[in-house]
Amino acid sequence: GTLALNFKLTYDGDPISMYEDRYEYADGTSIFFDRFNLFLSNITLLENTPDQQRVLKDVAFLDYAQTQDETTAQEGITIELTDIPVGNHEGLNIGLGLTPELNATTPADYSTNHPMANNYWEQWNSYISMVVEGKADTTGNGMHDLVLTYHIGKDPSYADYPLKKNFEIKSDEMTTMYLEFDLKKLFTKDGEPLDIRKYPIDHSSNEYVYDFIRLNMVEAMSVSAE
Repeated sequence: GTLALNFKLTYDGDPISMYEDRYEYADGTSIFFDRFNLFLSNITLLENTPDQQRVLKDVAFLDYAQTQDETTAQEGITIELTDIPVGNHEGLNIGLGLTPELNATTPADYSTNHPMANNYWEQWNSYISMVVEGKADTTGNGMHDLVLTYHIGKDPSYADYPLKKNFEIKSDEMTTMYLEFDLKKLFTKDGEPLDIRKYPIDHSSNEYVYDFIRLNMVEAMSVSAE
């Protein structure tokens, strides 16, 4: 059978339309997003016994560049995992970012249509595992003047998201599980937001910003009803 994982990109639970949707940041600033992508890796079937656990997909790439209206925002992006044994399963492990083993490779190791044929930064000797970009209106005049750019990469950016949710696979049928990645949660830690005015841009170089965002990646992911 097949398990379809549907990923929605949201802000405070509201599916994001790139360029279109405006959100009030915690400091009262109006913000919008125009780019988001994220590598997933090591998607593994969790079972009670280790010998039953197996990798269902080694790597996938979520790119929301074409999510620019309400319809596509609600649809999200779906990854299909095939040839899963029939029966009840304990859950999944979803790797957010790239495992160190995958991150040690380069685009030259892959064909041009492979997910890992792009998004590599030679200066880091690493892929960019997550990109978040947008703009903020710092003056309140409707002009979004502040460019927001956060590129997260390097081995420490990888994190396991253990999805302990029972699901049933039936023969030759598709089961769908819905997840969301919430950017409000990504930019909030212990109830406090990242100061985007002070730190509008980071390329995994400022330790404070890097740790703030990468350690929040797991917190930003959750299971949704639909």
